[in-house]
Amino acid sequence: PLNKDVDTKVDKDTDGGEEAIETPKDDVVIDEPKIDTEAPVSDAPEGDEKPESDSDSIEKEIQSLLGKLSAA
Repeated sequence: PLNKDVDTKVDKDTDGGEEAIETPKDDVVIDEPKIDTEAPVSDAPEGDEKPESDSDSIEKEIQSLLGKLSAA
């Protein structure tokens, strides 16, 4: 009987683990558009601004990602 209780506890932990995995899934979804954005970003003249300021290009990349998300 003790073993059955242990098994039940493991199941509960697994359910909690699945919920925790759902949060990183959001990060994965954000990574997918990044790959699509890489091609347009390299074509855009923004590439010249990258050496000037990395944080500037990162902000532009985020804004372009947000634009794609809101346009979808």
